[in-house]
Amino acid sequence: PGEAVICFQNENGKVFVHHKNCKIAIRQAAQHGNQIINYLWKEHKSHTFPFTIVMEGFDRVGILSEVSEIISGKYNVNIRSVGFESKEGIFTGRIELLVFHIKGAGKVLTELKKIKGMRSAKRLLEE
Repeated sequence: PGEAVICFQNENGKVFVHHKNCKIAIRQAAQHGNQIINYLWKEHKSHTFPFTIVMEGFDRVGILSEVSEIISGKYNVNIRSVGFESKEGIFTGRIELLVFHIKGAGKVLTELKKIKGMRSAKRLLEE
């Protein structure tokens, strides 16, 4: 929910949803522009979707606690999985959240970037 998407409806009425920047969606839009339909996401309070954040920064005592406090404490977002590793004073982390809407996930990401020593924090779109 909240993602920029393009929807196509085939001749049988079946709807296909693609991320706005998906190569298939771009090709479909060029070839079958008349099949594009509008769709607006609605925010749901019962359905979540995974949102994975990868981050890197200078390791120090309490950094994981600050990350967790922002995610769960300040924004009340559920953490599905966490992985942090530190080598030679630099940490790398990966956190998968369960969010209701992309807006909330974006706020969390913006706040994480403000943590002292955080060099990067970004969404992992594909693996």
